[in-house]
Amino acid sequence: MRAAPLVLILAALPQTALAQEAGAPSSDAGQAQAIAADASVTGPSEAPAGATVEVDWTGPDADGDYIAVSRPDHAGYVNYTHTRAGTPVALVLPPTPGDYEIRYVRSADSEVLARAPLAVLPVEADVEIDSPVDAGDSPMIAWIGPDYEGDYIAISEVGSDGYVNTTPTREGSPLRVRMPAEPGDYELRYLMAQDATVVARKAVEVLPVTAQLWAEPRVAAGSPVEVDWDGPDYRGDYVVIGRPGDGGFVSRTPTRAGAPLTVTAPLEEGDYELRYVIDQDSTVLAAQPLRVDEVSASLEAAETAPAGAPVVVSWEGPAYERDFVSVARPEDPGYAGFRYVRDGSPLILDMPPNPGPWEIRYVAAGVGEQVLARRPIELTAIEASVTAGAEEVAAGAPLAVSWTGPDYRRDYIAIAEAGAPDAESVSFAHTSQDSPLVMRAPETVGDYELRYQLGRDDTVLARTPFTVVAPE
Repeated sequence: MRAAPLVLILAALPQTALAQEAGAPSSDAGQAQAIAADASVTGPSEAPAGATVEVDWTGPDADGDYIAVSRPDHAGYVNYTHTRAGTPVALVLPPTPGDYEIRYVRSADSEVLARAPLAVLPVEADVEIDSPVDAGDSPMIAWIGPDYEGDYIAISEVGSDGYVNTTPTREGSPLRVRMPAEPGDYELRYLMAQDATVVARKAVEVLPVTAQLWAEPRVAAGSPVEVDWDGPDYRGDYVVIGRPGDGGFVSRTPTRAGAPLTVTAPLEEGDYELRYVIDQDSTVLAAQPLRVDEVSASLEAAETAPAGAPVVVSWEGPAYERDFVSVARPEDPGYAGFRYVRDGSPLILDMPPNPGPWEIRYVAAGVGEQVLARRPIELTAIEASVTAGAEEVAAGAPLAVSWTGPDYRRDYIAIAEAGAPDAESVSFAHTSQDSPLVMRAPETVGDYELRYQLGRDDTVLARTPFTVVAPE
């Protein structure tokens, strides 16, 4: 039940200088003028700590004036609201119980024009948890409390002002709070958001949890490693392969994939270890050594080929799911074209259209990529030509076209506007139709050109201009 309001009116108080606490609204006492005005504040006589109450007021409402809640013997304030917010104002009460007073404060000289006593009462709060609990678990926690905006339940180390994990009370009761990954004695707390004030606490014992791993101790680089495991299987837990002494990992698979699960071995041979890791703080619950052995591959292909030509490549290698054969400049870590090895051996790999030194590579692509084999190949220049039956042709009329060129798969003869980008054309015909072939001139008069283009990337090998004129 709300207590009866207490009203106190002070008229034209003496301008006594009151020292403000750090953060109080600023004023210029030197410019303050005597204000002969009445003021009043009307609010509850008692209310729970941290509550927001309504305060009615009257007063001069000068620029910067405010309604504050303060300790009776303090010149400053705990919280305040400017009078420009109107009447009544919403005033947040202190988080600590005790005797306070509501004040109307004139900003110009920090003069208190009105005050009314207020008892801030303790709030009812409690937290309940079934203790002990397992490290890293997220048990259900029941609570009662004021549920002010921003309030939260925390799990903290005993004697620490901070916390390990929190959950806001807006999630309701009961809610879940994740326990620390490190076992030990902790404290569950209900905290008001204002000043992180603890209003309830409960001792919690966090017990250690364990995990186990089973896998072959020696595997080939880049291979899938089957791992059986037992552990808490918390959300975010995973099994990893990492270097001993290194907190990071090379590859990982979440435990939500089930047991057993598959983790991909690194491509670099060496000594590693399998680990069961809790997502929280990357805590390792189990580890076992893993030796990764080197793998190799080989390639067979022609030593030379025309640029852009399809080349037969035979390969041997581990044939992991994402492995591929590529062609690239010797100094380029990337590639100009590739085929997955799952397409079989031998396979057809299209060469780039640019002549010069290149190399064919077998690339293992498990965790990252590693070149297991290289074979150089020299690409020779290719020539092409394309000619029109006439330099001028009527709009929409048939156009005789002759061409020479490599006639690779998907190569085509294009008609394009003069100056248009190589990938843009008005019409085209595939070279598989042989030479000569008949195309139809564009319907719009203007300057055009015929182009011989590679189907793989639209590279233009030859071009010749012609003009489309109006029909006679």
